[in-house]
Amino acid sequence: MRKKRQVLRRSGFVRLTEADVLTSLFGLPATFFAASNCRNSLLSSVRYWETAMKRLSVFILLWLVVFHLSPAYSQTVEINKKNAEMDSSGSTRSKIAPNAGEKHLMEPSSNGSAVDTSSNPLGLEWVWVEGGTFKMGCTAEQSNCYDNEKPVHEVYVDGFYISRYEVTVAQFAQFVKETGYKTDAEKEGYSWVLEKGKWNVKNGIDWRYNGRNEIRPKSEYNHPVIHVSWNDASAFCSWLSKKTGTAVRLPTEAEWEYAARGGRKSHGFKFAGGNNADSVAWYWYNSKGNTHPVGQKKPNELGLYDMSGNVYEWCLDWYDDSYYGKSARKNPMGPSSGFYRVLRGGSWSSGANELRVSIRTPGRVVTTNSSYGFRLRKAR
Repeated sequence: MRKKRQVLRRSGFVRLTEADVLTSLFGLPATFFAASNCRNSLLSSVRYWETAMKRLSVFILLWLVVFHLSPAYSQTVEINKKNAEMDSSGSTRSKIAPNAGEKHLMEPSSNGSAVDTSSNPLGLEWVWVEGGTFKMGCTAEQSNCYDNEKPVHEVYVDGFYISRYEVTVAQFAQFVKETGYKTDAEKEGYSWVLEKGKWNVKNGIDWRYNGRNEIRPKSEYNHPVIHVSWNDASAFCSWLSKKTGTAVRLPTEAEWEYAARGGRKSHGFKFAGGNNADSVAWYWYNSKGNTHPVGQKKPNELGLYDMSGNVYEWCLDWYDDSYYGKSARKNPMGPSSGFYRVLRGGSWSSGANELRVSIRTPGRVVTTNSSYGFRLRKAR
């Protein structure tokens, strides 16, 4: 059965379609209409339909359990309900212009006049990623791939700097202190949180909270910031660009994957830095329900930390499920428009499969939850 990622997925959940269950588990389309085998006698026909009705009853029962009682289904329903309420009420979170807040995405001029690498007010560590060509998508070591990771295609990216760590709570707090910025979660008064294995909307949650839905103590300010939307991450980049005179933005999806794979130093690992999830990532089975300080797990070949796990990382690109079939070969920037942006890397709330370097996740530009964060990219 071909795997297909549901477009409306949130925070690592993948919702199976009803057709998937119907076709793969019971084969009903094949058996239900194979009446030709039973036409020889009334008795065999009765037995056939009796068996078919029993299978249908089992299917209906499982359909109710899987699609109306599961956490993934409940979360999708709540998201759709909340989004519908926002759309009908005129909420700003449902009416973000496709290209809002993107003026900062321009690269510095060719003479380098916009670049000043000497200024580093946040103590950021930058790692140079030498440009090169790589195979992007569901390569041989990437098991259990989804359709949106295919086809594998060759991509070239120019060299760039990427932050060694994800942006921390302390760094985001400095941004808020200097600008008075209000995040999307603060404007709307809620964010998505994980409680008892289920994703729910919770009022009053913003970037000051941790994965356990508690106000972060100062001792956790070295954790990656969460409950930030794509808009919030882009606003941070814009502020830092003006503050330092260096063009800072989110990495493109291609840049992110190239760096996560280790660039020219890649060893072809499944995750960023290795094939063992526990050694390189904070995820569902070792995170104990919260983010962790950046830089504690094993880095990848370039010395980058937490590109698998801890928090999902926003990328610059618009999301397109089938983009890989039409991607540019050199420095792809993603589709020109869309409804979702790209998230990469998995998080503290993810299973191991969500930590793979090729996996792609869509998210609305205004969506915030306890597993979304970001890291930075700048030109040379």
